[in-house]
Amino acid sequence: GVDDIEGIVPQMQATPGMPERQAVARRQERVRSILHTLPPAAQSAILESLDHTGAPQTSRGYADDDTQIIPAYTGEGYEQAPK
Repeated sequence: GVDDIEGIVPQMQATPGMPERQAVARRQERVRSILHTLPPAAQSAILESLDHTGAPQTSRGYADDDTQIIPAYTGEGYEQAPK
């Protein structure tokens, strides 16, 4: 038969005595940042799943971070950046 899976499968937990895994917090932050784009039922299920992890509900966000501009590839080679 097929096993029923509910919610999101938890990621690896830190070994006792070791620092908290930062990847978990980053993933949860990304999920929260796109939550508003999902259907209401998905939002509810995800919020419930996140609430069970005990993760902080704060969001640092990346909206003000600088980004790097990368030229598009046109198939004719890349432009060389001025030196």
